[in-house]
Amino acid sequence: MGIEWKKIDSVKNNNQELVEVRKCPICGNKTYKSFFKIENFQFFSDSNISKQVDINNVQCDNCLAVFMNPCYSKKGFPILFEEAGMSYGSSEGRPNEQVTWLKNRKLLNKEVRVLDIGCGSGNFLSCLPLDVAKVGVDIDKTSIDLAKEKYENIEFICSSFEDLNYQEDIDLITMYHVLEHLSNPKEVLIRLNDLSNENTKLLIEVPIIENGLTNDINGFFSVQHLTHFSRNSFKNILQLSGWEIVEWQEQKDYNGCRVLAQKGLKLDFANIESDNELINLYKYLSNWYKSLEDVENKIIKLEKKRYVIWGAGMHLEFLYQTTSLFKRDKDFIIIDSDKNKYNKTWRGIHIYPPEFLEELEKNSSIVVSSYGSQYRIEKYIKDKRDDVEVIKLYDYLKVY
Repeated sequence: MGIEWKKIDSVKNNNQELVEVRKCPICGNKTYKSFFKIENFQFFSDSNISKQVDINNVQCDNCLAVFMNPCYSKKGFPILFEEAGMSYGSSEGRPNEQVTWLKNRKLLNKEVRVLDIGCGSGNFLSCLPLDVAKVGVDIDKTSIDLAKEKYENIEFICSSFEDLNYQEDIDLITMYHVLEHLSNPKEVLIRLNDLSNENTKLLIEVPIIENGLTNDINGFFSVQHLTHFSRNSFKNILQLSGWEIVEWQEQKDYNGCRVLAQKGLKLDFANIESDNELINLYKYLSNWYKSLEDVENKIIKLEKKRYVIWGAGMHLEFLYQTTSLFKRDKDFIIIDSDKNKYNKTWRGIHIYPPEFLEELEKNSSIVVSSYGSQYRIEKYIKDKRDDVEVIKLYDYLKVY
């Protein structure tokens, strides 16, 4: 089977039924200002059904919280993220550190019950001590089915978070990098508060804009995130939902903000904090545009007629939407290691498995469309073919 080179196909196939307008997820205000919009953003490979929507990020006129609006509808989410290959839960890479943190605060004593919201395939829960009762909840049935197969001694529930019904006493609720993915984060926090008792602790972690100053063009405003928290908006939503902050922790060179909370009095809307929110937004946007400038400076130097793109994920769509890579008369193929993408196309360009490296001509040029995996991909390519050129778009990676 030979390689078929193609030019970009910019066909518009927008379906606004896949999104819906919402109120501010923090204060409930209905008015806002748009500050960043991408039209006809395509989610992964081409399809007979529409997988393009307009991405619009806004700032609330009242509390100045930043969020995506419209966000994905219940109909739209499973269609748009069908190829994402993961659930909400993002704790898969850091469970040992998370467990140690909890142990140091005496939160994993014998016979406590831990409820993990957005549990994914259960990796975090599996790392907890054997004498801890473990319950995992996720909306993704595939992840829950996999978790049940892997860990028979752990209870797993497939449920929406806002409708979760659980009768047993809960000692600790964990929620790692889940809240920013939800269209109704305050309702979920209120539901978890209702399921708690006076001794229940909530350990929750989200990325915050103050710590999101990476050079990744698909960074803090990633389209997977529906609410873009700041220190103020994170604090506000917790207190408006009836959670009192016990401990607040931020780590150097990491975008996550970790909070330990307990049941408390609900914050009055009049006491919402919004200082520095405009400064935070402008600082992030300034950093993001500088990152785009740096990537574009590399792209304008690409003078060949043919390029291989390695990576068919969200980063590739950001390259299409924000740079000149596909705006010039060039032919492309894409290589990706995800088997779900094989024999498909992205905007008319064929996606091939890594085995097709062997079919590339000597001195072929490969553009790496990835941030976090940039160096790993480069090493893989060079181990297979030391006679091809690997073009990296980032001079350095910031751990975040």
